[in-house]
This record gives sequence, C-alpha cells and structure tokens, in this order.
Amino acid sequence: MHDQFALYGYNYKITALDGEEVTYCPVPVWRRKRYNPDDLLNNKSANVIFTPPSDWLSDLAEKITKGRKPVKTVNNGIPLDAMVTVDKIEACEYVGIDPDKFTLLFLAGTGAWKRKNVDAVIGALNLVPELDMQAVVIGSTAKTDRSDPRLVLKGSVTGTEALSRYYSCADVFCIPSLIDNLPNTVLEAFACSTPVLGSRNGGVPEMVIEGKTGWLFDPTNVQELADKIKYLYEHQDEVAEISKNCRPFVTERFGEDVMTANYEKIYNEIKVNR
Repeated sequence: MHDQFALYGYNYKITALDGEEVTYCPVPVWRRKRYNPDDLLNNKSANVIFTPPSDWLSDLAEKITKGRKPVKTVNNGIPLDAMVTVDKIEACEYVGIDPDKFTLLFLAGTGAWKRKNVDAVIGALNLVPELDMQAVVIGSTAKTDRSDPRLVLKGSVTGTEALSRYYSCADVFCIPSLIDNLPNTVLEAFACSTPVLGSRNGGVPEMVIEGKTGWLFDPTNVQELADKIKYLYEHQDEVAEISKNCRPFVTERFGEDVMTANYEKIYNEIKVNR
C-alpha cells in the first residue's frame, strides 16, 4: 500500500492551509460498483496480506479490514549504495550556493502542491527575514511565491548522483506535508547525512525522531515552523551533531536489504498458509 487508495478509494484527504478540502484521486462514481474492497476482504479463499510501509497507514488499514485480512508494516527501503553523503563544499559547488551559509532544502511541485504544503515553508521564511541563510528549492515553483531573495530555485533534479549532492549541500531538509505516508525523500536525506525538519503527521514521525534524526512541527502552524527554522539557524552545532545519526539510522532500518528480508518473510508465510 503506497497510500490509502487500496482500501479507502482515494489517495489522501486534506484540509489545505487556505482551508480548502481536497481529495486526491478518488474512485469515480461509475467505477465504485467494480471497485469494492469488501469483495476482497470478505473472500475467505483470497490469501492476502496488506503491507503498508508505515505504522500510520497500517492503523488506517486495520480500521477497514477489521481483522478480515492481516496487515503487516513493511518499511520502504532505499538504495544506500546510490544515495550517499557528499562532502558539503563539493556539494555546494555542484549546486552553486554559498557553503558558509546555513542551508534549508525543500521540494516544490504542482501535482500535490497543497498537500505538500510548500506555502507553509515560504510563509515561515517570511516570518524570519533577519536570518542570513539560503533555501534551495527543487521542483516546479509555478504556484509559489518566489519573491524572497534567499530562495535558490533549481527546478527538476533527477538521478541519484545529482540528488545526493543536493541533499548533501543542505544543513537541514524540510518536509512540510499536511499528510504523507513514508516519503522516500526523508530516507534519501538521511542517507546523505542530512537531518530532517518534518511535519508531525502521517508516517513522518516514524522516521524523524525528535532530537535524534531531526525535529517535528505542526504543518498547519506556520509560526511554529518559523520558530523551528530560527532555532536550527541559531543552533547549528546541534544540527551538525544530529547529522551524524542519520545514515546509521537509515542503514539499520530502511535499507533495501532490510525491506527485502521483511517481504521474503511474508511471502514465506503466504506460501505455508496456501
């Protein structure tokens, strides 16, 4: 289960920062008779195990399955041989930014723009104009206020080699999503030894451990995010210390080998129970 769709019939439902209610990818009315999760859940001959990547999504799945089919969390894994820590000066030279300035990295986009909550970061930066820092933005900023001179707009970035340099150039990676499952961007940042300032929602708190791999905030509270950014700017020694925890943490829990072993265990259980 990548998101809620398999059992809920939509990817996510959110209330955006501007108050708009948004449902992502709902099953159209005309398809609902053909797409009914209960048909599978009530089929006693269907040997199925749901494997959400986060405990958050597992809890949501269990509310629908109600014990009719098993639900077991299998965390995502990322290629740790491809996503690597790059020397910061080298990474900053590659990205084209000042290596001596505090750097915040975040992602923009158009498809899930409101859910990804980019406006919260822009708004938070506007509340701390006195901070002499830089904020690197990857992705489309077509719907974003780009007036802050501290924003470094980089557009689309693809490939693990380039991404490793972008994550490594940052002191902190920020993910302000209003809701998210177990986003790989957090794991990729950790693999590059970059701690994460993440929203206290969805599966993000299962990866961002306060004071160990990063810091959490309420994604609907722009002032709290601004205060966190200011705190990190003023406590860069703490940021540097926490960065040392990130790659060992992701290696232990979120490597591809760990994910593969967990799936193999489940496949074997299904085989035995056939």
